[in-house]
Amino acid sequence: MNNDALISKMAEGFYQNAVENKLVTLYQEDLKFLTWNLKKNPDFLMLLTSPFVDDKEKNKALDETFGELLAPEVIIFTKMLIKNKIIKQIDEVYEIFNTLAYRDQNVLEGVIYSPFPLDESQIKKMEDAFEKVLDKKCVFEVSIDKSLIVGLKVLIDGTMYELNASSRLEDMKQNLLKKYFKDSKDDEREENKDE
Repeated sequence: MNNDALISKMAEGFYQNAVENKLVTLYQEDLKFLTWNLKKNPDFLMLLTSPFVDDKEKNKALDETFGELLAPEVIIFTKMLIKNKIIKQIDEVYEIFNTLAYRDQNVLEGVIYSPFPLDESQIKKMEDAFEKVLDKKCVFEVSIDKSLIVGLKVLIDGTMYELNASSRLEDMKQNLLKKYFKDSKDDEREENKDE
């Protein structure tokens, strides 16, 4: 079995376990926390992937570092990732787990393409705005795209939305035209009233 198939199979199995035990949200948060920590601490990830350190020592390091912070099932699952030499792909495992959870929770996943990083409050505002339009909970991740000079692109539910200077100018133009024609019709009605 190749690594991609193994990663998918393990993530799907872990998700099924979470569903059966009604612990999807807990496991999701724990995987997010673990993934974030391993990205922020590459030396620790290097220890967990090193061929020169045996699995017993890796498991001990994992227990000492995360034993009281993560659910026991998440620790056991992480040890399985270490044993199968795919702990380096923890972000892929987390992504598959999230996709399954969001699908079952009827949540739409999307990507915001931005020329600059966005903070949590900006992402939350985008999620809230799209939730109102799409009438579903939305969750976004940000992808930096330096080719965008001004504005953002949002991909969600198979549709690309462009929020840039030219689209805003077009919106302004349409609004001005609507207002002009509305004002013209109002003036015409006033003139007809006077007659």
